[in-house]
Amino acid sequence: MKDKLYTILGIVMFYLKYKNFLKKGQRDIEKYQFKKLKKLLNSCYDVPYYKNLFTSIGFDVNKDFNNLSDIEKLPILKKETVRNNPKLFVNPKYTKNAIRFSTSGTTGTPFTAFVSPKHWIVEQAVIWRHWKRAGYRFYDSLAILRSINPKIGRAH
Repeated sequence: MKDKLYTILGIVMFYLKYKNFLKKGQRDIEKYQFKKLKKLLNSCYDVPYYKNLFTSIGFDVNKDFNNLSDIEKLPILKKETVRNNPKLFVNPKYTKNAIRFSTSGTTGTPFTAFVSPKHWIVEQAVIWRHWKRAGYRFYDSLAILRSINPKIGRAH
């Protein structure tokens, strides 16, 4: 039931916040991206992996992240690192309401992560934006192609 509520909230968010987002100029979009990414990076200090990473490479978000290209100062995270150390990637502030999310595993072993309800709502808003740009109207017939290969006896 929560997933339906979050989907509806995502649609509402689309109409209230993101409907005209792509009409903004490049500079305004980049300012928005920078602001959101900086806020996200600051919240990473509560996640053990990132707190350790930032310390080990001497990265201080408030001093070293001054424009979008500064994200290149951080190493690329590999799925195996997360898969081998899942507890290091959990922000304890958000575990209570986290939503378990799993991939189908079409590129290998299925991958499980936890996302916040807000993440899910924003993702639904973005999906709705794409559907609206393609001309979709609520309750239109729709086919979604996904790469899922469920195993017999395994719930998704």
